[in-house]
Amino acid sequence: MIKKMDIYISKYFIKFFLMNIIGFMGVFLLAQTFKIIKYINQGKLAGGEIFDYIINLLPKMFVETAPLSVLLAGLITISIMASNLEIVSLKTSGIRFLRIVRAPLIIAFVISLIVFFINNSIYTKSLAKINFYRRGEVDESLKLPTTKENAFFINNTDGYLYLMGKIIEKLVWQKI
Repeated sequence: MIKKMDIYISKYFIKFFLMNIIGFMGVFLLAQTFKIIKYINQGKLAGGEIFDYIINLLPKMFVETAPLSVLLAGLITISIMASNLEIVSLKTSGIRFLRIVRAPLIIAFVISLIVFFINNSIYTKSLAKINFYRRGEVDESLKLPTTKENAFFINNTDGYLYLMGKIIEKLVWQKI
């Protein structure tokens, strides 16, 4: 059963979560503005595609900023309640701390389920559109290294473990 205390705490938690998520997504969008300008100058994005590109960036921004926003919303909510001596008065009236933070924990769990859904369904589709707008430009974090120092190779048939000093991708593919 939802009590007035749960509604009171949830209201502040959701308010601070929304403020944090909007602020963090604004910072991310501001950082992406320079890439958008670069794509416009290179001719990869036309006028009508800019808005669609930004809309497709929003799921990625939400997935990356939601955990930090939940954390900060929880910290801010509890901190404000502690500074107003609300937690002390609730604890002296016999309410356990776990009962006080139960509503924000449930909301955080629901937000994590939403992030999971967005990450598995919406983000994958928007990533395909983002890569289409980039027209073949691969993100640096997704590229595999061309050389590998001190690589190990396990022979599955004999069970031997080999240490290879340096593997260069071009030479390996040329010899095969």
